[in-house]
Amino acid sequence: MEKQRKIKSIAVVALVVAVLGLTVAFAALSQTLTINGTANVNTATWDVHFANLTGPDITGTGKSNSEPTLDATTIDNVNMSVTKPGDSVTYYFDIVNAGTIDAILDTDLKNSLFYEGYSKCNGVTSGNDSNGCLDKYDFDNSGDISSGDLVIFTSDLDYAIYDVDTEDMLSKGDVIEKGTTKHCKLVLAIKPESSYISSKTLTTTDRFDLVFVQK
Repeated sequence: MEKQRKIKSIAVVALVVAVLGLTVAFAALSQTLTINGTANVNTATWDVHFANLTGPDITGTGKSNSEPTLDATTIDNVNMSVTKPGDSVTYYFDIVNAGTIDAILDTDLKNSLFYEGYSKCNGVTSGNDSNGCLDKYDFDNSGDISSGDLVIFTSDLDYAIYDVDTEDMLSKGDVIEKGTTKHCKLVLAIKPESSYISSKTLTTTDRFDLVFVQK
């Protein structure tokens, strides 16, 4: 009995010590909070959008057949055409990050421009062209859409969105830092040195949906 009484006494003492320890810790924490005062947590904001569309700047026989529109991070109603080497149509716009979070471009623009249309037309011939593929992508006038046309397109046609300040093509992974504005331009042009695209009117009727994610 005496042994059990001692064990119970020790247990009670240990419990009291534990409670006192928690009390002291809580008091210390309360004291720390009192010293530091009230903490203000700023709410992060997300606001990435397009703005300030201007243009078109046109060279040669290039044409803009409609006025593009901006909506959030979308460029719609794009309808530009070029026919001869040296022709170009250029529109300017801003990507504005008015939020408090850095944004990263998550769209592969190279695959969302003419490449996407070409991939849908690849293999089309004069016998099964129901969507006007030959008029748009048969650069070598061979009567079908093949890899040779893609080679000509990538070497002779300039169709992209550029950073005006750096002249770099806008690419997936580009960062738009919080509180900054990136000045951009959308260009459709036949390079002056082109020896293939000289008698075909190339017309864009595209919609550009750029996706941005948090850094």
